[in-house]
Order: sequence, then C-alpha cells, then structure tokens
Amino acid sequence: MKKLLLIFAALLAFAGAAFAQPKSKTLIIYYSWGGNTRTIARLAQKKTGADIAEVKPDKEYPSTYKECTVVAKDEQRKGIKPGVKGALPDTAGYDTVILAYPLWWSDVPMFFYTLLEGIDLGGKTVLPICSNGGSGLARSVGTIKSLAPKANVKGGLSIHRDGGSSLDKTLSEYFKKNGL
Repeated sequence: MKKLLLIFAALLAFAGAAFAQPKSKTLIIYYSWGGNTRTIARLAQKKTGADIAEVKPDKEYPSTYKECTVVAKDEQRKGIKPGVKGALPDTAGYDTVILAYPLWWSDVPMFFYTLLEGIDLGGKTVLPICSNGGSGLARSVGTIKSLAPKANVKGGLSIHRDGGSSLDKTLSEYFKKNGL
C-alpha cells in the first residue's frame, strides 16, 4: 500500500510539473544619455526581476545638451546609423524585451536603428519605454514596429524626464497592464 501511495504521489508531482506554466523571462535593453532612462530602467529591473543590458553607441554623444541635440538631428537628417559599442545583447531565451530609450527629435536615437536591425525580436513581446522632455512617444513606437516586424510591440510608455515621484506607480501600472 505504501508503494502504491508513493507511486501515486510521484505521478501527481510529475503531472503538476508537466502542466505548470513556465515563467516568462524578461530582458531590459536600455540607453541613457543623461541618466533619466537609467533611473527608469533600474527601477523597471527591480520591479520585474528582469535581466538588464545597457547599450551605448560606438562613439559617445557630446556631454552637453545643445551639442548632443545638434549631433542627433544631423544623424537623423542624413540617415546616419552609428554602430553599437561591444556585442549586441543576446535576446535568445527571452519572451519579453523592454526597450528603454530617450526620445531624440521625435524618435529613438539613431544607433537604436542599428541595435534593432541586429537583434532578433521575432516572436517576442516588446515593451517600449521612452523618457522625454514632453513630446510623448512621438514616432518612436512606429520605428520599433517597422524595425522589428515579427515582434509583438505593445503600446509604449511615455515618461517625462525621470518620472519623478510617480515613476514607481507608473511602471507598476504599465507592467500589470502588460502581464508582468
């Protein structure tokens, strides 16, 4: 009888494991020029338990705001797509990718074009989070959708500067809405 109970218990444990839903794995990929997006990405990591990867352009942007905006506008106008410094983040094994970036001239930074063309987001859920000075998401989500056409790109989250005192609540609501 004990043997039969042990076999039955083992079968129940095996069946439970076979039908359990695997936990979704999340990666945050972010770029921060002035620190706002870094603040957002780190809190997002804390809230989701996601892995995190900071990406940088192969050539740093100027450290002063005015000079940086001139370079960013010139890149857009000329269609210049700078490279990404170091290896691209490996998205294999992740179900969800959070892209956190500053909005530059109504779009993602131009080196994000290179990033998005170089990583595989096919079949993944992509959650855009955009820090900005008041322009919202502008065309950045559309850019991401066009560069990752096989991804399930969700509606983005616009965060003014570093999100201030409401950042925690804002991120919690966004992640809850998107199943994280």
